[in-house]
Amino acid sequence: MRTRTVILGIVLAAVLAGGPACKIDALKEPSPTGPSTIFQTFTLSVSTNVIMAGESRSQVEVRAVVRRGNAPVMDAVVYFTITAGPGYFSNYTQRLAVATDENGAASVTYLGPLKSEIGSDQNVYFRAQLQTDQIEVIYKEIWVHILRGN
Repeated sequence: MRTRTVILGIVLAAVLAGGPACKIDALKEPSPTGPSTIFQTFTLSVSTNVIMAGESRSQVEVRAVVRRGNAPVMDAVVYFTITAGPGYFSNYTQRLAVATDENGAASVTYLGPLKSEIGSDQNVYFRAQLQTDQIEVIYKEIWVHILRGN
């Protein structure tokens, strides 16, 4: 019994002596903005989400705003692509690369179809993708509904 009491005392002394060394400080919550290999975010918007196909082409501005942290990123390349649906950008293609301005904004003009080019109401889908030198692919998608006029 005496041996067990001595061993218990030694173990208790060791735990109490090592206790402060094993103490865990309060955990720090990770930042919601990183760390990340790239610290860029962006928003994607359209000037209107419904257009009418008529005798002339409706226009929609597709706009991306790129930020690093909370600061705008100038000269970031954004690839705009029409992934599905009719129409094209103002340069008559379905893909266009645009560099951001001093406000971090890059925009393209979408030209909708004529009424004679579609048979019914449709959607057109856009993708904006940031050019990066990382392995991550950062993109957003948005759509516009096209109503066929009478």
